[in-house]
Amino acid sequence: MGRIVLPLVAGTAGTANATDTTKIIKHPVTKAEFTTKLGVATDRRIGDVKIKTVTFNGVDTNYRPEFVIAFDELGVPYVYCYDLNNTNELLDGTVELECGKDTIKVLVERYTGEIKVQ
Repeated sequence: MGRIVLPLVAGTAGTANATDTTKIIKHPVTKAEFTTKLGVATDRRIGDVKIKTVTFNGVDTNYRPEFVIAFDELGVPYVYCYDLNNTNELLDGTVELECGKDTIKVLVERYTGEIKVQ
């Protein structure tokens, strides 16, 4: 397994090495931790965006619902379960983002990891 996208907690998502999820991957240019923060007042572009819900479901019912997504070396998405410390093939995934009164749903494609916005 290549990379794990860490939980979307407190508006922050990070990318970790799958062999050691405590180590956030460094950005190749800036060498800073490779994270994205939403709801940060200092960034006007995404300062009011909040994560409303995150749901990733695995094919195996033991991996439902989860909040961590992983990708293999080819970009194929998987569900990661902390309790089982393992991944499972992604069945479906959604992330709802909210900004004021507006909400959008981001769908994650099962086999390719492609995203679609509803």
